[in-house]
Amino acid sequence: AGITMFISSIMSFGINKILLSFSTTAAAVFGAYFKLYTFVSMAAFGLNNALISIVAYNLGTKKYDRIKQSVKLSGIYSAFIGFIGLIILQLFPSQIMMAFHASDTMTAMGITALRITSISFIFACVSIMVCYALQGLSIGIPSMIISAARQVIILLPVAYFLGGFFQVTGVWMAFPVTEIIVMFIACIYLSHALKKL
Repeated sequence: AGITMFISSIMSFGINKILLSFSTTAAAVFGAYFKLYTFVSMAAFGLNNALISIVAYNLGTKKYDRIKQSVKLSGIYSAFIGFIGLIILQLFPSQIMMAFHASDTMTAMGITALRITSISFIFACVSIMVCYALQGLSIGIPSMIISAARQVIILLPVAYFLGGFFQVTGVWMAFPVTEIIVMFIACIYLSHALKKL
């Protein structure tokens, strides 16, 4: 948990450094996005906290079918949580930016940023579920690696690379691109772990 929090701090620092090369407004928009993302992901974290216990208990009793069913349901519910976050940010980005007392410039940039970054919510919530499922299966290190990949290992280079080509819009694009890549890698790893049962 401590390492995960440390990774999150590195991600915030790295993204802010990249965004500040464009403008302070971009960094302020990221601050607003990060608060909204935290709000959505908290629901996924809460749901999947229960998954650890369910998976671990059924692993101990060798009820592997129940593990697979629990993981499947948790994945569906996690994706649904991300979908709700996506819909809200797609439909009401200007109203959400008003809650942050944003200037006209920040609102304009924020609308674009929220609409692009919110695409990542569904994939992020599924990746969170995979991390918790792996912890329940007593496979903690890969869970931490997936978390690090989502926030630092893949995200920061992709944000830097796309920012060089598409300016600040490229940095926003890095979030869904990273989450899609990591989700597929995480799901493949989880699939192999479940097959070993």
